[in-house]
Amino acid sequence: MQLLTEAQQEAAVALAAAEAWRRGTLNWKLDSNQVGIRLEMEAKPRGRFILECARRLGKTYLLCVLAVEVCIRKAGARVVYAGPTIKDVTEFIIPNFDAVCADAPPELKPFYDATKGHLRFPNGSYVHIFGCDDKRKANRGRGPAADLLIVDEAGFIPILSYVVKSVLRPQSMTTGARMFIASTPAEEPGHDFTAMAERAEANGTYARRTIYDNPRLSEERIREYIDEDAADEGMTHEEYVETDTFRREYLAERVTDATLVGVPEWPKVAAQLTVERERPEYFDGYTALDYGGADPHAALFAYLDYQRGVLVVEDELLLREGENTADLADAIKTKERALWGTSGWDGTLRLLRESEGANLPDEWSPAQGVRPQPYARIADHDVQLTRDLRELHGIAFVPAIKTDKQHAVNRLNVLLRQLKIEIHPRCRNLIRHLLATLWKNHNRDDWKRKNGEHGDLVDALLYLSRAVDWTRNPWPRTYSREQPATSARRLAAALGGRR
Repeated sequence: MQLLTEAQQEAAVALAAAEAWRRGTLNWKLDSNQVGIRLEMEAKPRGRFILECARRLGKTYLLCVLAVEVCIRKAGARVVYAGPTIKDVTEFIIPNFDAVCADAPPELKPFYDATKGHLRFPNGSYVHIFGCDDKRKANRGRGPAADLLIVDEAGFIPILSYVVKSVLRPQSMTTGARMFIASTPAEEPGHDFTAMAERAEANGTYARRTIYDNPRLSEERIREYIDEDAADEGMTHEEYVETDTFRREYLAERVTDATLVGVPEWPKVAAQLTVERERPEYFDGYTALDYGGADPHAALFAYLDYQRGVLVVEDELLLREGENTADLADAIKTKERALWGTSGWDGTLRLLRESEGANLPDEWSPAQGVRPQPYARIADHDVQLTRDLRELHGIAFVPAIKTDKQHAVNRLNVLLRQLKIEIHPRCRNLIRHLLATLWKNHNRDDWKRKNGEHGDLVDALLYLSRAVDWTRNPWPRTYSREQPATSARRLAAALGGRR
């Protein structure tokens, strides 16, 4: 049998590749590990599949291959592809699509329409690619029925549950489209991706891969790579492979650097302190506000239960859509009205009036009505925003204490350990921030900024815990608080001790 010349071999390979492209069969572009992952995905042909894997494993390339195949095979197909941010879309998702399609025949090669975020194919199919920086940007992923749904680096999308359930899931209702969700393990404890991965692992719709599963890396190169990182950290090879960073990034283990967890006491007491509590008749209300900008506006609404010595957080605001001062003021007024019946905002607070010598009467009774709420509002140090809220909208705030943040966080952890703070279950974002907020570095002077959030509600809780007057008794001095147990004891005494 006559052997083909090198030129003939290249021509045959080119013909085979072109035919594979026309059929939308691109499995030959994948390495053995990617093929194995794909086989696991196809073994579960319906619903959602989770891939939790190490970095540099080629997961984005695999996801792009799957998306391109759908678009080639079906004219007019629609694939929806979500990434953490718009920056991620441009820096690593689009380049992977370019790499996959580099050798596509001209009549099949797509082009990227940046104005719409669409990778368009000549047959009318397209991949809609969008970032999930916040809900407004994530909502750009909404649309008609989809043929495939993909979420890349899901562990770094703070609103993952919203993206999956509200943006993507409805698009599979009539088509039964698969949803592939892939990521390195999330850094933050309590992240939606961790919960999704755990459920998927339990029901068999899950795959996990480590750096050692990458066939494009030899054992020697992996060891060199580890040694380079270890040297940067001043560690030995053996020390570095035991670090949380290596275990999470390269072994795909769900770990968090315990030394960088902002509020380590919360997971220990969360079940006990997440409680719906009936508010006492007399209390001091507090509103705490952490101003947004690049981050969300974050506010907490709480009261001091003086008799129990507990600060109770009963509601929250987390405004992500760049709301202006009027929007912020309206949202605060709506919450205070619903919670405490606040009916007027004249720019004054009891805290300010009493500090200026205009004390309210000591004697209050139900007939006279309870004291107006809140007792105090505390806010971050944005002078212009505070002035606008006061002068334009009648809501006065006093500056929060912000010095020595690490000390304040330590004190917050102590209060939680002492069960001095309770949180209503509806404060889901506060609970999430308490679980997920990490220090930026070991200096512990600022939170790590991640996907548009910056420990905002934790800061609001810090303002509250430092501002509340734990010694102030809001109960009128003449108010009778005789408890049933006291009455029972008196009755027993009158009966000569008989029961």
